[in-house]
Amino acid sequence: MDGYYGQMLEAFKPWLTERDALFQEVLSISLEKAKVARRQPKLAAQLTERETHLYRLLDQVDGNYPLSYLSDQGFLPSYAFPSDTARLLAKDEVKRPVLRGMNMALREYAPGNTV
Repeated sequence: MDGYYGQMLEAFKPWLTERDALFQEVLSISLEKAKVARRQPKLAAQLTERETHLYRLLDQVDGNYPLSYLSDQGFLPSYAFPSDTARLLAKDEVKRPVLRGMNMALREYAPGNTV
């Protein structure tokens, strides 16, 4: 259990980074839109459209189920039966293949890694 909190924060780091970047872009667009709204209505409309798109992306990022996200990041073990799996057949263990979710398999089965 030592280091659990730090490891969990590390697993969530990509999610937090993506969310913060989207949020900063929304704020930037909102400020820009406020500056140009009266002088350039067409540009303001384009910025509104982009802002709406970014809010949808934020909703998707915020809507991620935390346990699924942690499992996809390889933080939680995948004891369930994932629907998208990659199978590794070792030379001497044909009867017992190693199954991993696709996201984890891409990292673990990469050339040079030991499974």
